[in-house]
Amino acid sequence: MPLAGPLAALLVAALAPHRAIPAADGTASEAAGFAPGQVWTYRSRPGEAASRAVVCRVDAKTSAGAVVHVQVDGVSIRNPEAEGGVSTIAGHLPLAATALRASVLELQPVRATCAGFDEAIAAWSAAVAAGHAPVFRVGVAEALDALQRAVDASATRTLRLPGGGPLAMSATPTARH
Repeated sequence: MPLAGPLAALLVAALAPHRAIPAADGTASEAAGFAPGQVWTYRSRPGEAASRAVVCRVDAKTSAGAVVHVQVDGVSIRNPEAEGGVSTIAGHLPLAATALRASVLELQPVRATCAGFDEAIAAWSAAVAAGHAPVFRVGVAEALDALQRAVDASATRTLRLPGGGPLAMSATPTARH
């Protein structure tokens, strides 16, 4: 089960106080060179050298600056809701374009699409509209580490969303419709 959809979006939102960037003047040049469908190698975590970051969407100008939305495959994120207890895809990581640029190594000669991305971007867009704009200002590997910490924490306690609301989660899978 990929870590995507509302769960991933809410986890990213829950991390916002720690990883969010303040409103900035994003420029198209910050996001230059990134386009949907691109597949990049990046400075990966140990044991995940074969993982790849897929660019799903580029928002050149947002209240949080230039944001590149990526999906990362070939990762290993402990996830009690996933079959076998591990997610191999991080479905949505909104990254500051400058942070992604510092993290990527090589553009691959293939194109890819982002599965299940529409639901995740809708949740992120709602957070932006509410003024939360959760965006990672760290590289891909560091964003994955933060996501892992959030998943670990969600299995044992209630996380707080920006603005103080609780994000109650458990290790028990919920029904999906």
